[in-house]
Amino acid sequence: MGAGLLAKASAHSTSRSTDPPLSRAGSLPQFSASSHPSSFERESLWERACSRRRRHIQHLARLIHRFREQARSHNFQRPATLHHSN
Repeated sequence: MGAGLLAKASAHSTSRSTDPPLSRAGSLPQFSASSHPSSFERESLWERACSRRRRHIQHLARLIHRFREQARSHNFQRPATLHHSN
């Protein structure tokens, strides 16, 4: 049984020796002048990224402000007021 597999493998390998080696160039990204983004597209991407970043920063600022206000309200103890009735 093992000899049969070996014979099939050797017959198979000889038939492949006439085939040209497979090129992997097709799996690499192919760039042409039209595949690069234009300056307009780059500016558009940049503006969208900036607006997302601005929203993220504004959200963080609101959270920080809320936490600071909360900390400020608990930061000190109010003096106890005593009401004297005379």
